[in-house]
Amino acid sequence: MKNRINFYLLEFAIDALLRQKSKNFFIVVVFTLLTFLLTSVFFITNSIKYELNTTVDALPQIIVQNMKAGRHYDIDIDNVDDILTIHGVEDAISRVWGYYYFEYGDVYFTLVGIEQFETQYKETLSKIVEKFDFDGNSSMIVGRGVQESIKK
Repeated sequence: MKNRINFYLLEFAIDALLRQKSKNFFIVVVFTLLTFLLTSVFFITNSIKYELNTTVDALPQIIVQNMKAGRHYDIDIDNVDDILTIHGVEDAISRVWGYYYFEYGDVYFTLVGIEQFETQYKETLSKIVEKFDFDGNSSMIVGRGVQESIKK
């Protein structure tokens, strides 16, 4: 016996759907909204997880900083040696980092100090150290945005 479509069963199903149009329309709308809502939640959750995983690999595991009233203050450089004595600490890198308010342009610049022969805590800083030759003199590398602000 061949498998054929039972047209009577198909006609019965269509008639049953058409008998209660408003109820079936409401069910379709509710399920469509639920599908849209769940898909959006899963998409946003996955996006946040992806961004977190890509960012975490580039950051140090622990940052020790001195803050008073929401502002960063310097920590004594001798504290790096104390941190290295803690069991389980593999590396401790001191850094120079801060903000400079450029009054004429009404902008804040972020300043990052690079020690050429130290391990860099970010991959982008490692690329800068490899690309540029620091000859021992004080040097500064600025981006295009900083150049444009200063020229104005």
